[in-house]
Amino acid sequence: MSWLTELEKVYDNTIDKKSEDKPAPIYHISNNASVTVVLDAKGNFIKAERIDAKSKERVTTMPCTDSCASRSSGADAYPLCDKWEYVCGDPEKHGMYLNLLKSWAQSEYANDKVKAVYAYVSKGTLPEDLKRSGIADDDVSDFIRWSVELPDDTKPDLWNDEATQNSWIRYYNSAAFEDYCKTQFKDKKDWEKRIRETGLNYTDGSNAKIAVYHPAKIRNGGDKAKIISSNDTQNYTFRGRFLSDKEACQIGADATQKAHCALRWLIKRQGVSLGDGLSVVTWNEAGDKLPSIVESSTDFEFGVGFDESPSAQKAEYETAEAFAFAINKRLVGYYGDIGKPQHIMILVIKEATPGQGRASIALYRELQNTDVVQALNNWYDRLLWYRSYWRHNKDGVGDYVRSIGTPSPKEIAECAYGERVKPNQIEKTVQRLLPCILDGCAIPFDLELQCVQSA
Repeated sequence: MSWLTELEKVYDNTIDKKSEDKPAPIYHISNNASVTVVLDAKGNFIKAERIDAKSKERVTTMPCTDSCASRSSGADAYPLCDKWEYVCGDPEKHGMYLNLLKSWAQSEYANDKVKAVYAYVSKGTLPEDLKRSGIADDDVSDFIRWSVELPDDTKPDLWNDEATQNSWIRYYNSAAFEDYCKTQFKDKKDWEKRIRETGLNYTDGSNAKIAVYHPAKIRNGGDKAKIISSNDTQNYTFRGRFLSDKEACQIGADATQKAHCALRWLIKRQGVSLGDGLSVVTWNEAGDKLPSIVESSTDFEFGVGFDESPSAQKAEYETAEAFAFAINKRLVGYYGDIGKPQHIMILVIKEATPGQGRASIALYRELQNTDVVQALNNWYDRLLWYRSYWRHNKDGVGDYVRSIGTPSPKEIAECAYGERVKPNQIEKTVQRLLPCILDGCAIPFDLELQCVQSA
């Protein structure tokens, strides 16, 4: 459970940053939106805008429950932004959506923006308003999001409004949400899946609300794979060793949310995807941007600078000594003063069952920064290749560069098996080379032989 605890620390240390470069709030998820509906303070329609399908602005951070974030075929409404059939289409789904929004809007935790959205949705005029705005039903393939214009308010967009985000978090953790579940769902099994009971949190031993569902969409918006899942009561996920899924996996709701929000942010920001579903991410407690352990020396140099200009970084090395000196200087710069020990975490995620919603942790290490510097120094120093590549300058003029450097594990796989190597072969090669990078193990002889034969 230590990886969860370390990711929680990253969330706590970065969520209050005065910057957009930070994790999403807990109990929120990112989805693509098709339409933005703009309202006034009283919930009156102002305009609707269609969002370009190719625009990055489509990505929208929206409130969610544990269950709706995991929905597949069953009906389960998002509390604010949702798809057409929930906001104004299918009567059953719309009723579920409206009831949840009403419960939030009428609670003590709601702000004026949430109340304005509820006032508008309850009128049932969205289809006509969109039609007058030139937006057809078929244009709304993804989520509908909201913007509420209030006097003297600088953040009308609800997906960027911290007050609305905090309003949802407080409501979702309150008794008001539990009352809504018991009213909305007559079947006890349905509302028990949504109400989080208090119990022992396995991550830190505290009493906390226990998560029923754990987040997906870890590596990207279309990723359905989960690292933590114990809801399979038919097969042998936990049966045979435990009597119930709670005995197998009991993690605090806030804990799993914080950890997964931080992990999504770290993977998007500084993770490396390799092969067919392998992701590698390196981080420290402060959430600093660190280079990956699976980069080549060229990528490592041209990444985030710390004390040199970009032009000074792009140097070619004619001797191993010059290369080793430059790499060591950059390693110390990235991973901090070696006189001030700090933990560096390395996590490798692999899709365990492609397309079936399962991911696994292929490797997790906690190392001192001094150990990481030593390991990478050894890796870069003892695996030097003469590298030749074509480089263009700012004027578009190219030149052929010859230098000394260390290849990435992916480049080693391409050298061994050709540039058309299959993704799963890259994935296997990277996993075999990770102990060589971190522990100084010898490169597998068959891989070394394959590289020589393919040269």
